[in-house]
Amino acid sequence: MKNCTKCHELKDDTFFGKHRKVCKKCHQLQMTTWVKNNKNRVKEIQKKHDTKFKEKRNLNSKKQNDKKKGVPLSEESLQKGRVRSKKHYEKNKEKYNNKSAEYRARRLGASPNWVNKFYIEEIYDLARRRSKEMGFQWDVDHIIPLNNPIVCGLHVEHNLQVIPHNLNMSKGNRYAN
Repeated sequence: MKNCTKCHELKDDTFFGKHRKVCKKCHQLQMTTWVKNNKNRVKEIQKKHDTKFKEKRNLNSKKQNDKKKGVPLSEESLQKGRVRSKKHYEKNKEKYNNKSAEYRARRLGASPNWVNKFYIEEIYDLARRRSKEMGFQWDVDHIIPLNNPIVCGLHVEHNLQVIPHNLNMSKGNRYAN
């Protein structure tokens, strides 16, 4: 426990910065008022900082541009990258499908902030495992479609089901009550 020299309150050590006698709240208040009262000085400090590190930033950006402009990739290395990307996609297909569904739901305003993402990831993982085990494609379907003229559902765990691909395609965007 420490006593703040500004507000004179006895506070826990976590309320103080390292080697400080003023609590973080009082220190922040002091800094805010100092910045308001010394706008010209703040501009000078920022200008010094900018000129000091300008050369370093320019050098780093030049190095990065040189890397980008460097020797073009060979067709062989491009092909290796494509194969690696395809393997990663195949291995993590349910995650890509989940991200795609999340994006569509957010765009439609159908993804509330209270959604349990863990359960949704598990549902997409279940679809992947069923596809692998049974030898035909399984999809994650919204029971109540996200965008339908009659009713619009949400992208939440209670509105998802794992069904075979052909059944999902025959269902389309229809809502069967």
